[in-house]
Amino acid sequence: MLVLAQETAAKPTEISPPWLMHSSNFLITLFHVKGEDAQKLLPVGVTAKVNKSGMVIAGLEMYATDRAYGVPNYATVIVFVEITGHDSSNGMPGHWALWGKVNNPTALASFRHNFGLPYEPETNLSVDFADGVHVGLVGAPSEESIKIKITPQAEPPMNIEGCVNMVGKNSAGAIVQSEVPWFSAWQKGSLLSLDITPRGNPALELIKSAQPFFVMTSGNQMFSYSKAVQ
Repeated sequence: MLVLAQETAAKPTEISPPWLMHSSNFLITLFHVKGEDAQKLLPVGVTAKVNKSGMVIAGLEMYATDRAYGVPNYATVIVFVEITGHDSSNGMPGHWALWGKVNNPTALASFRHNFGLPYEPETNLSVDFADGVHVGLVGAPSEESIKIKITPQAEPPMNIEGCVNMVGKNSAGAIVQSEVPWFSAWQKGSLLSLDITPRGNPALELIKSAQPFFVMTSGNQMFSYSKAVQ
């Protein structure tokens, strides 16, 4: 009974949305990947959004929150692909997370419980900004890992806003989505380096072999997660 009580006490809290977050270190890099390669990584009933050239947009997203309501501050890395049938209210294609990691146990448990997102725990995860360069680090050299360096371009930030639906599959097998509206002081970025070590991870293999076509940074990103709907 004592062991059971200890295990129950140690279980991370699962917090239901709504959540509101702010990040001063927010990075997105987009890639074109082959449609058939992306589709292989999606579950039955979920379809990659393929363009006329047979390509799908995949993204590598990394950020660390410095202010949060609803969940504790956390850092995360996500690899996603655009999918059909889940466009947001402003027409942005839905994002299906193929893989991700989160460094806070409560935030991780909450993402997994509410949205079925395939995130994993990772203590070695950071997103920092120093000497004009954003640096994102995930994992160790002996494990699947990512190291990215981006410098914002000299142009002044642009204030933009939008909305995206993050889509996942809950424990009952139902497809669910959360509407994620956001504001951003957006800046184009220059990719200084991107080192990916997949160690057999198919999501990392997908983007490692692709050429980035868009890089964005933000030192002032605000976004929220709504309750999941089917």
